[in-house]
Amino acid sequence: MKRTKRWLRYCAGLSLAVMLFGVARADAAVKISADLDPAEGDQGVTSAEVPPGAPLTIQIFAQGSENVMGFTVDARFDPGSVDGTPAAIAFTPNPAFPVTFPVSVKTPVATGMGGQLPPKPVSEPMIMLGVFTFKTLSTYERGGLKITKVEIKHSGGPSEAIPTDISLSFARPGAGKSGGSGGPGGGMGGPGGPTGTPPSPEEMKKMYDRWKASDQAKDLNGDGKTDEADFKIFMEKMKGPGGPGGPGGPGGPGGPGGGPGGPGGPGGPSGPGGG
Repeated sequence: MKRTKRWLRYCAGLSLAVMLFGVARADAAVKISADLDPAEGDQGVTSAEVPPGAPLTIQIFAQGSENVMGFTVDARFDPGSVDGTPAAIAFTPNPAFPVTFPVSVKTPVATGMGGQLPPKPVSEPMIMLGVFTFKTLSTYERGGLKITKVEIKHSGGPSEAIPTDISLSFARPGAGKSGGSGGPGGGMGGPGGPTGTPPSPEEMKKMYDRWKASDQAKDLNGDGKTDEADFKIFMEKMKGPGGPGGPGGPGGPGGPGGGPGGPGGPGGPSGPGGG
């Protein structure tokens, strides 16, 4: 009889605990994502081009979370690319969370919050929690931002901390794309002078640089390196009856998107009459 009473008291206590605090949920069941595309839904965009001075919007989503009564989201921003003053940062919760709070800013972290009035918890397969809005600086080139922390309050339960480390990047139009490959290198240099007068040290340096950047630069002495010693061997082979060739032509123009120009051509063959 005593054992039965103890069991009944235990069951009553357990039922009260579940009513007050809910059942603990596994953090791994909930997935947080962020999207730089302002269109409805999670497009999975984590990199975007944003003009200087324009707003940068970030949608925050929670997948697999049920009975949500409220949440907080932390975003770590780069003060060198966005305006970090509280007046320039906004967080707009999903209309399903009508209880709103001013965005909290403690540079470099901004915290957005939203809540629901009981007894109306939100349960959807994918919940859009809210939208951060930052303003890019007029002088910025590239920037980054991270969603570092999300806490979700469930109906009748404690807050649940979701492990989060989402990196987002943005750049001014034209700066976010890597440059194309450079154009073809210049042509061969002109022939050497008829007297075989050796080029100046400055000209030799230019010729070496162009040779090093061309496909004719090879390890000619077998020491495992491609350096000035190999260039001297190359120049000796290039010598004919005349002096050493003139410097190579200039490199080709850069490719689209700001890529570097191609390497210049190698020096030309020796001219006639030199030693």
